[in-house]
Amino acid sequence: MSASRSRIEYLDVIKAIAISLVVFCHFPKLNDASLVGNLLMTLAWAAVPCFFLVTGGLLHRSETFDLKKYGKRLLRIYLIYVVWKALYLVYSALGMHISLTKAGLFNYLFLFGTLENVDTKSLWFMEAYLTVLVLYPVTQFLFHHGTDGRKILAAFGGVFAVSEFLLPGLIFVFGWLAETTGHNMPDLEPFRNLLPLTTYGNMVFFFIAGTYLFAYRDAIISWLHKSLGHRLLPVLLLVLGLADLLLLKWMQCGSFRWEGYYLNAGYGYNYFGTLVLSLGLYLLLFQIQKSTPLTRFLAGAVGVNTMGVYFLHYPLLHTITTVLGDTLAPYASLWLNLVQCVVVLAVCCVLTWILKKIPVIRHLVI
Repeated sequence: MSASRSRIEYLDVIKAIAISLVVFCHFPKLNDASLVGNLLMTLAWAAVPCFFLVTGGLLHRSETFDLKKYGKRLLRIYLIYVVWKALYLVYSALGMHISLTKAGLFNYLFLFGTLENVDTKSLWFMEAYLTVLVLYPVTQFLFHHGTDGRKILAAFGGVFAVSEFLLPGLIFVFGWLAETTGHNMPDLEPFRNLLPLTTYGNMVFFFIAGTYLFAYRDAIISWLHKSLGHRLLPVLLLVLGLADLLLLKWMQCGSFRWEGYYLNAGYGYNYFGTLVLSLGLYLLLFQIQKSTPLTRFLAGAVGVNTMGVYFLHYPLLHTITTVLGDTLAPYASLWLNLVQCVVVLAVCCVLTWILKKIPVIRHLVI
């Protein structure tokens, strides 16, 4: 592993791969019959979880808790979220009429609300990020206060694993069985409501899991290499996770091809396959110990700019789709989507690099 004083290269590589998958899966230009495209779209479900695995590891490095520093960080992230919501509103208003009231605007900007004709779906990440930041004082206290604290925190992680992955998986399977067999199945949905943070509890789990994976990374890597070979377990997890999600998609739409179909009802981040897939991808990438030209490029050109890419890519992709969608439609293919992904990544990285040079504005992309 090669890292500067303030950055850890392999974590930036993970972030670079993750943001590339995010860009790849938004406004895709894939042929409906694409098998490989569907495979990559399925792999993309691991992208956001990897960000939270990285975040958990980085935030819990410090053994001390600075309340003033924490308060400033929480406020800064919230204000960044508010400013970008305002910018998304301005962008949307350029193309269509937005009906505004003072109360509606206040709710939209400051209370996590929505407005008709303003597409802020991608900003859910910031809401999840704010959720884990609110919880951070508790998780930091538990993790750095002895073995008992770490056991309690691990137990909380287990609770979220059950509520956010096991229960949704069982709910889906029982629902599918009820639909296909005509027999009544147990209704487990009410049990999910017994637990808090059900909206972003999945990302809370990855945040907690990332804390342990980073803290014990040397022991984990040593165990993986000695017991299971260099990449066997992570690759196995990747294969099993992909297989599970592909099977679930086949159960939902009857196809292993892309077909323009995302996993059903927003449950994509709550499937057990997503958990397995995300851990597999993270474990595979976090074993990168040797710095190479490729890892330095990914980390230095993309990994350090992921915040800017995240905010900028969605309106840019929307613009491409709006202006060129009909023109590009006959050429829809895996290659077209890859080209779109690379171009948008490059443009967003350059724009982020430029914005980082501007006082005050720079805080919106770092």
